[in-house]
Amino acid sequence: MGGDVLQLRGRTWVQESAAGHEYRVTGEGFWQIHKDAPGTLVGAVTGFLHDGGYLLPGSAVADLYAGAGLFTAPLADAVGITGSVLSVEGSPGTSRDARKNLHGETQVDIVQGRVERVLRQRPRSFDALVIDPPRAGAGKAVVSQLIESGPRAIAYVSCDPASFARDLGYFRNGGWRLESLRAFDLYPHTHHLETVALLVPAA
Repeated sequence: MGGDVLQLRGRTWVQESAAGHEYRVTGEGFWQIHKDAPGTLVGAVTGFLHDGGYLLPGSAVADLYAGAGLFTAPLADAVGITGSVLSVEGSPGTSRDARKNLHGETQVDIVQGRVERVLRQRPRSFDALVIDPPRAGAGKAVVSQLIESGPRAIAYVSCDPASFARDLGYFRNGGWRLESLRAFDLYPHTHHLETVALLVPAA
């Protein structure tokens, strides 16, 4: 079947809610397992960006590895109709979820594709970025692209401390520093730890 969903009965998606938004997530999509995780992570990300003055009405921001749009929706609220949010997700099915979840937000540009390819094809400058990569992390090439795009801050959400530590090294080599860090034990009795970091240029 190659990963296709065989619908026997009912619908092929679930309705989730977080931080005042409703999200449709299909079987192909991703959603946090811990019921309080989505709202907790949104609060940590937007808190860092708001408190630092990086997320304002009219700001240009991006949500990379955006999934069904968990962070995209509150970012769109924060920047308002005078701002812009680029939402990038590699999985076609999950990107379709994001389109349905954000269809009324005219300031949101949803692009399906690999983050490194989209950033290369659509170079632009951002006030702030949110990245929530898979367990493998962003990697050296993407970190270089993120630095080159010149944001004032990056909120990095990670589910793997090892790949996060590696990527943090790439950021440090590129002249960035770790400003703030929060850690959440969203997977009790496992070695996994979800972290939210605020990264800023060192100079």
